[in-house]
Amino acid sequence: MEDNQDSGTMITGLSGFTENMAPRLAELAKALERLGRLKSVGRQVELLHPGEIDKQLQEAFALCGQAGEMARAAREMFSLFRLAPDEEGQREWEKVFLQRCREAKVAVEGEFPAYRVFPIDIRVDLAHDQVIVNKRVVRTLHPGAVVQRIVREIERLHGERFNANQFMQALIRAYDLLAYEALNAGRKKEETKHQPLKRIYDILALRTGASGYTQSQFAFDIFRLRREADLVANGRHLLFSTTRQAGFKGFEIPKAAGQPETLASLEIAPVGSDYHG
Repeated sequence: MEDNQDSGTMITGLSGFTENMAPRLAELAKALERLGRLKSVGRQVELLHPGEIDKQLQEAFALCGQAGEMARAAREMFSLFRLAPDEEGQREWEKVFLQRCREAKVAVEGEFPAYRVFPIDIRVDLAHDQVIVNKRVVRTLHPGAVVQRIVREIERLHGERFNANQFMQALIRAYDLLAYEALNAGRKKEETKHQPLKRIYDILALRTGASGYTQSQFAFDIFRLRREADLVANGRHLLFSTTRQAGFKGFEIPKAAGQPETLASLEIAPVGSDYHG
């Protein structure tokens, strides 16, 4: 394969990889595939076919030399490659990433280097050759491969077992604790009906720590709860609200139809009571 890349010239960006490295790797793969087919030489241990042994050894010798030289040249070229050494390379990576997201029908938000595909957080760190998907390090840096990983992670999350009643019981316990603390602090009962989801999350996260139960996971559990349950437990009705008061942090959570809304508080009242968010 003729080398059109000047020695010592840097190769940058996805386009540089596609134009320079990709053809070399494809040719090397073909050579190794041909070499792999020569594994039949092992059968000669039992067959001892002199003519076939000599033929296969000559071919293996030639192919090994060819593949070795191709690998050496490809590695030398790869040492000159940088995926995104500047903003131009980052913009190119992002452009392809967003395009692949659209093709995969993945609703992505954010901009380089931080994105979100509910309930997944993605952080791109090309300086250290990694992408972090929900705290899991991904070393495959092609935007298409990253999108495939995101799709698999979404499928995994949606496939996990979810106990709606158990989650409602945990929410009720946290809500009652916060309401009790508010009453003890002298607040009127009417003022305690809305409890911040952020504080409820903090209580639930105490069991495993924030790193073990992230805010994104909490938001996803609320999404699944609203999708799968009637929000009634122990004769009490759970109502999530967009109430925004001082100290109320919102969680952006899609509705069943897909449109997002920002939920910030939880109200729990006896079934049949006259309450509203």
